[in-house]
Amino acid sequence: MIKQNNKLNTKITDQQQTDSKSIFVGGVVALFIGITPFLFYSYKSFPDLKVWETSLFTSTTDFYSWFDFAWYFVNKF
Repeated sequence: MIKQNNKLNTKITDQQQTDSKSIFVGGVVALFIGITPFLFYSYKSFPDLKVWETSLFTSTTDFYSWFDFAWYFVNKF
């Protein structure tokens, strides 16, 4: 008859160890998930004009407006 060993093994397996790399990757993924709504609605901050003039620059677009360009870019991204 074979005697069964019922003692608890206290070996630490690879699945039980957490290193700083996995914590960092998890943090980056969580940050990306948290910032996604801001990225999707960032197009609303653009003006609804074809020529965008600020104190730093003046820019034009081939789209109907900068709002439409930003909406198109955010949706493609």
